Amino acid sequence: MRSNITTALRALALGVCLALAGASAAMADPAYSEQKLGAFVEAAVQVRELSSVWQQRIVTAGSEAQAGELRNQAGQELVAAVESTDGITLAEYNQIVEDARKDPDLSARIGSMLQEREGD
Repeated sequence: MRSNITTALRALALGVCLALAGASAAMADPAYSEQKLGAFVEAAVQVRELSSVWQQRIVTAGSEAQAGELRNQAGQELVAAVESTDGITLAEYNQIVEDARKDPDLSARIGSMLQEREGD
C-alpha cells in the first residue's frame, strides 16, 4: 500500500513538473499511442487534484496517527482514480511515469498534452 501511495505521489509530482516546465511538443514516442497518453494525462490530472485536497487534510490532522490514516485513505483514493480512468491500468500508469523520467521526448510529449488539456 505504501508503495502505491509513493508511486501516486511521484506521478503527481511528475505531472506538476511537466506542466510547470512548459515542455514543448516533441517527436512522437512510438511506444505509447495518443489514446494511451491521453488516458494517462486524464488520470494524472485527477491524481494531482485529489493529492492537493488530501495534502491539506493531512497537514491539518490532529495527530500523527490521524495523518497516517489519512495518508492511507488518500493512497486508496489516488489508486482508485487511476483505475477508474478508461484506457489505462495502474500498471500502465506507473510504467509511463517511470518511462517519462528517463525519456525527455516522452516527458515533453506528456507536458504538451497536459498544457493542452489545462488550456480547455
